[in-house]
Amino acid sequence: MWLRSMLMKAAVLTGTKRIELQERGLPKPEANEILLKVKAVGVCGSDIAYYGRGMADVPPPIVLGHEFTCEIVELGRIPKELGLLKEGDRVVVEPVQACGVCQSCKKAMPNLCAKPTVLGVNVDGGFAEY
Repeated sequence: MWLRSMLMKAAVLTGTKRIELQERGLPKPEANEILLKVKAVGVCGSDIAYYGRGMADVPPPIVLGHEFTCEIVELGRIPKELGLLKEGDRVVVEPVQACGVCQSCKKAMPNLCAKPTVLGVNVDGGFAEY
């Protein structure tokens, strides 16, 4: 796809009170993923705290931002086959992803997940173009 050779900009937390605007290659969505173009992102109190004093669970470098809306740019194989979404759709991101394997997840209580993945906390978040 033409996007693969493009670069995107990302605001990367590189240390306490240090954010750098960096260029990165556009990510390619895996089979179960979707490439999203960020349209709007909120600055949360936790983002400010991570910037100002750092947090043990947010090791730099990381792209902060867990409250954002996007436009779908590219669907991985599985979402494409499901047919529920299409390129151009606008979506809101669910920032907390349950692990699916802990005791709480097995009991259908993902809100109590022992090892969640949180966008902008333990994986890159929305302070980026994609």
